[in-house]
Amino acid sequence: MFTKLWERYFFREITKIFFFFIVGFFVLYILIDFSSRHSAYRSIQLNFYDILSYYIYIIIQRWEILIPFALLIASIKTLCSLNVHNELVALMASGISLKTLMRPFIILTLLITAFLYFNTEFLIPASANGLRKLQQIRVKEKYQTERKQNVHNISLEDGTILIYHRYDPIEKFFFDTVWMRSANELYRIKFFYPGNAKPIGKFVDHYTRNEKGQLVLSESFPEFEFHQLKISQKELYDVLVPPSDLSLTQLWKKQPSSRSELTDREAGLAISFYRKLALPWLSLLTFMAIAPFCLRFTRQLPVFMLYLGGMAGLVAFYLIINAAFVLGENQVIPPFWAACFPFLSVGAYAMWRYGKLQ
Repeated sequence: MFTKLWERYFFREITKIFFFFIVGFFVLYILIDFSSRHSAYRSIQLNFYDILSYYIYIIIQRWEILIPFALLIASIKTLCSLNVHNELVALMASGISLKTLMRPFIILTLLITAFLYFNTEFLIPASANGLRKLQQIRVKEKYQTERKQNVHNISLEDGTILIYHRYDPIEKFFFDTVWMRSANELYRIKFFYPGNAKPIGKFVDHYTRNEKGQLVLSESFPEFEFHQLKISQKELYDVLVPPSDLSLTQLWKKQPSSRSELTDREAGLAISFYRKLALPWLSLLTFMAIAPFCLRFTRQLPVFMLYLGGMAGLVAFYLIINAAFVLGENQVIPPFWAACFPFLSVGAYAMWRYGKLQ
């Protein structure tokens, strides 16, 4: 591997542009984000280590989106430059095929794919856990956005339902919670603390159904201990940690045994697993799709249109896989096909075009 001078040259050129794009993007992102949040950081007295950790976690969360874009820009720049300066023609004249000349680029994309799998398995879960511990960075503005969101629910093992507005990761309580014991009885809880041996609620109203079929307030408590409410740590973890924050191994262990009838939670786990399994291959598909357009030997190579078309195509593909994710999560389409069909269809086209290279 990379025993020849031209192989090392090609690999060095594309990696140089690739890392320049990655570093430049994140430096610009951090500068803009920090300037907009500087006053908030000062008001809650965050130290340098916490702020640095926060941006490292954000960077890890964005790898799977940014890396294919960086590879696309680096591939177009490197291949078009080699084409325009006739370096590819000179090497092909010496008897080296075009597919052989693409070997350093393919090796790089495979290394990137392996790194994205490593990122999915280890770095994303760790960064998600770190972000949860640093929620105080955005706790005020997060509260403002969450007030406009829909309510959430937890189906407990005893058949009852817990409905809540939001969860505070700092104080570890549910805000504005309703525990529906049955159709005839429910509790409304202002602050619900589930982490104790026996869950505790503050400012609790107890509603029961009267003879007229109306739910009426029967009693109120400033503080109430729920002896009959059983909520396990596993149920809390499953609800509070979204599937996107889980590793491939964790998602594999949580896959439902039956694919015919899935709950909303099981469908989310299934579509997240297939998405995480397929998404790292986007880097390879990106290169194989754009390379044939950059390797056309013509007098006037439309470099600008290659950049424009490549970025527009990648954005469109992201929109398609996000739409397919929503369809799979809502079980309009089976999760496997919702996650994999866009990759299979685009992959078949990219491999067909790449296979026609001489």
